[in-house]
Amino acid sequence: MRATTLWNDLREAQTIAGVRRTTRLTDALRKETGVPVMQEWDGWDGLAARPEAGLDGVGASLNAAREFEIINEMAGPVGTAFRRTAPTWMGVTDLRLSGELTVDDALDRVAQAGSQAVFVRSQDPEVWRRVASTEPLSTPLTAPQTLFFPLDARDPAQPMVLPGNVLWLPAPVAGDRLRMGGRYEGYTVQEQDGIATVLWSLAADTTVRIVHDQADALKFYTPDGTPIEVKKVRRGVEMVLPSLPIIVRGSNDPIIPADAFENAALKVNTLLTAVPTLADPDGREQVEVTAALSGWERNPGRASQAMWTILDRMLARSAPYLWRSADSANAAQLAGLVTRTGSSSKQVLRMAPRFGGMAEAQFKVTTRIPGNHEVWVAASVPSGAVHRLAAQFGEIVLGPAETGISGYGQGFAWYKLGSVNLIEGDHQVKVQFSANPGEEVLLDTLVLAPMNFRPDGPRPPSDWMDGALKAPANR
Repeated sequence: MRATTLWNDLREAQTIAGVRRTTRLTDALRKETGVPVMQEWDGWDGLAARPEAGLDGVGASLNAAREFEIINEMAGPVGTAFRRTAPTWMGVTDLRLSGELTVDDALDRVAQAGSQAVFVRSQDPEVWRRVASTEPLSTPLTAPQTLFFPLDARDPAQPMVLPGNVLWLPAPVAGDRLRMGGRYEGYTVQEQDGIATVLWSLAADTTVRIVHDQADALKFYTPDGTPIEVKKVRRGVEMVLPSLPIIVRGSNDPIIPADAFENAALKVNTLLTAVPTLADPDGREQVEVTAALSGWERNPGRASQAMWTILDRMLARSAPYLWRSADSANAAQLAGLVTRTGSSSKQVLRMAPRFGGMAEAQFKVTTRIPGNHEVWVAASVPSGAVHRLAAQFGEIVLGPAETGISGYGQGFAWYKLGSVNLIEGDHQVKVQFSANPGEEVLLDTLVLAPMNFRPDGPRPPSDWMDGALKAPANR
C-alpha cells in the first residue's frame, strides 16, 4: 500500500480556515468585552495551539478522580500555553470531581500544574464553601519551570511534577525516543540552543559509562538546572544515572550508555548465530552490523541507535510471534496510509469512514507453529470506541478489545482482541473498526503470538530470546 498526504492536507486546510474565523471572532469579543479570550484545548493540531488565532489563553476541561489524572489531562493545555512567547492565560475552565479526590487536593494540583484560574462544577454546597474560602491560585501569567518531551516519546516519558517543581510535559517539539533496551529510557529534544538528550534509569540509581570523543563539552543537569558532577574516564565520562530524568547538553548526537550498545550488539549476534536464515536471509543485515560496529568509534550515539534498528528488523523476522506493520496490509477498505512518527514503521492505516461504517485492513500471514495464538493490535482508538475494534479469521470474529496497555507515541496502545487456534499455513486476517461518523482509528501493528505476548511500545519485544530460540519461528 502507498501512503497519501490527502488526509493531512485536508485537515490543515480546515484548520487554517478555522484560524481565520477564530481570529475575527476573538478580535470582536475582546473589543466588545475588554476581557481576555480563552478557548478550551482542542488538541495539538487544534485552534488553541495556534498563536495566530489571537487567543489570550488556553483552557482545560477536567474530569478527575485521582490527583495524577489532573496533571495527565492538563499536560496538553499547559504545554501549549507555556510554550508561547507571549504571556498566556492558563485556566481550568471546567473541573468535575469524582471518586475520593477532594476539592482542596484538586485545587492544589491544578495550581501546581500552572493554572491561574479554575471553575469547579459541583452540586455539593460543601464544595462551594471550600472553593469560596480558597486563596487565589497564583500570580496571573506566571509560567512554571518546564521540561518538554516530544509527543512521540510519551510512554516512556510521562506528564508529572519533577523535583524542584518542574513540570514534565509533552509538546510538539522535534526529537526522537531513544532505543536502549530494558535498563534505560530517554529521548532527544530540540532546544533553543541545540539538541539535548534526556536520560533516566529504569531501576535504582545506576553507574553508567558514556562514550564520547568530546566528553569535555558535555554538561549534565537535573531538570531544575542544577549541574551534575561526573567522573572523566578514557573516551568519556562515568556517572550515576538516577531513575528521574537528567539533561545532557553539549552534543547534537544522542548520548547513550555504553552498555546499551553492547546489549543490542549481543542480541544481534545471538540471532545471527541461532537463526541466520530468518534474521538475515539475504546477508544485508550483516553489512549493516559491520557498519554500526565501525561507526561506534566515530559516533557512539548514532551507532547505538543504528544497532537497535537492525535488531528491530531481525526481531520482526525471527520472533516466534508474527509482527505485521500497517504498511504491509494486502488491502484496505475505507482506510489509507498516513505518516505518523513514533509508530513502528512511521506509517499507520487511518481507518476513518467519513459517514461511518466498517473500515478494515486485510493481512496475509503464514504460521509455522500450529495451535493457539493471541491476537493483538497496536492502534490509536477514540475514547469509548475500543469495543468496536475486532479481528476476523474466516467465520471467527475476535473482540471486543481489552483495555489498552503499553501506550506510546501520540495516543497509541496495545489491545488484545482474543485468541484463535490456527493450523500451520497461510491465513487471511481482517482488522475491523465499526466507526461512527467523524471517528477514526490509526492502526499501527498486528501481532499473532503462539505464546504469552508482552508488548514493548512500538518495538518488537525481545524478552522471548532467552528461552525460545530453539523453537521453530513463525515467518
